[in-house]
Amino acid sequence: MRNLEDLKEKEFETSEKSLLYTIKLFFKNPKLLLLIIAVVLIAIIFFKTYEKFSQKPHTAGENYPVKGKVLRTLKKPGRIIMEIKVSEGTPVKAVLEGKVIFAGFHKKYGLTVILKHKYGYYTLYGRLGKINVIEDVYVKRGYTIGYASYLPLHYEFIKWYKH
Repeated sequence: MRNLEDLKEKEFETSEKSLLYTIKLFFKNPKLLLLIIAVVLIAIIFFKTYEKFSQKPHTAGENYPVKGKVLRTLKKPGRIIMEIKVSEGTPVKAVLEGKVIFAGFHKKYGLTVILKHKYGYYTLYGRLGKINVIEDVYVKRGYTIGYASYLPLHYEFIKWYKH
């Protein structure tokens, strides 16, 4: 039993010595200390950014174009971007009344509808399976502008700023 206690005591002394050695090393070499501080700060910034972009999924409710599971939300200055998982064929509704300024194929989002609303707001509905509107038509809030495809719906709410 005494040997086990001696071993634990030696382990403690060794870890204590290594900690003291590390502290002395930092004070002897300030560049190393600055490097470690920089690495820690970068890690903190990375995890805060990651936290922002990987929010837990929640369910889209009435103020959304469809009811489904929000897979991703990205907030940028002047826009909110969402990916919403829904069943294929689910009706996609206009969030606000507005004029259809684009209804067709977009190289990035596939079948897409873009609505222009009052006060410089726009909404974009991408990755649709079928489009139910044509350009230059006014639609009311809740009107079915298209139907979802098998891919998650790409939805953007945009505030257009004039510079």
